[in-house]
Amino acid sequence: MSPPDFLKERFPRLGGQLPRSDFATLPTPARQHEVLFQELPGRISIKYDNLTGSIYGGNKIRKLEYIFPRAAKKHCLRVATFGAAGSNHALATALYAREAGFDCTCFLSHQAKTPLVAATLNLHIRNGTELVRYGGSYGTRVRTLREHLWGRHAWVIPMGGSSWLGTVGFVAAGLELAAQIADGDVPRPDRLYVGAGTMGTAVGLALGLALAGLRTEVHADPQRDRQNLERAYANPNQFEKRRLFPRTDFEFLRPRMKDVVGFLISVLVCGLIIGLLLLLVGIGS
Repeated sequence: MSPPDFLKERFPRLGGQLPRSDFATLPTPARQHEVLFQELPGRISIKYDNLTGSIYGGNKIRKLEYIFPRAAKKHCLRVATFGAAGSNHALATALYAREAGFDCTCFLSHQAKTPLVAATLNLHIRNGTELVRYGGSYGTRVRTLREHLWGRHAWVIPMGGSSWLGTVGFVAAGLELAAQIADGDVPRPDRLYVGAGTMGTAVGLALGLALAGLRTEVHADPQRDRQNLERAYANPNQFEKRRLFPRTDFEFLRPRMKDVVGFLISVLVCGLIIGLLLLLVGIGS
């Protein structure tokens, strides 16, 4: 049984024009968890996109599902992509290229040696990936590409899989998350945090959530997130003054002006509705 196609369900005409490979196990689970931060309880929701596929998980599979059919349509025999030596994207591309019947060339730049990098390269070797050292001046890089791709019927995938076509995979992911929210798997998040690299994932999610009508902010700025976390650790009581009952376990915050205005407007609207109902009852009697 094929996994659900959330893009095609929501936009049948568009989804019908964008063929997709069934690599991923979708939808990936979304769960809410209780957390404790600086002794304050809270809740976060996690979408487990590490479980996208049995061959290799992670976010790249969603992009490759839309990229590979385009390569096949153009009668390509090989796919090629870029990354550092330990690139998850390069490895995912190589593993799923073999599954889809393509040869694969990965142009890899230098990366400091770590156990993870060594394990990644070993998987490439076992997979039969053609590994090419990539770097140097612009002219050197052009010559490297020409040497290894010219006449080989190759489809070149940008770093991170972040093309318009790859990003469509995360438009669909945004629609998938919206469906899980509608089904009650998790509540609508105010903010969604995602790792930032080539930004294709973040852009696709933001667009998919917007198309679903969800007002969820997508944050993909690791530097800003790190600064906010450092400020929280440096001043764990920074939100104490906003609490209605400080130094207690009650999590009520002091109302802000917009909260008061919203409450008064709600009371006014309810009063008008009740008055209208009483008027209608009077007319009917």
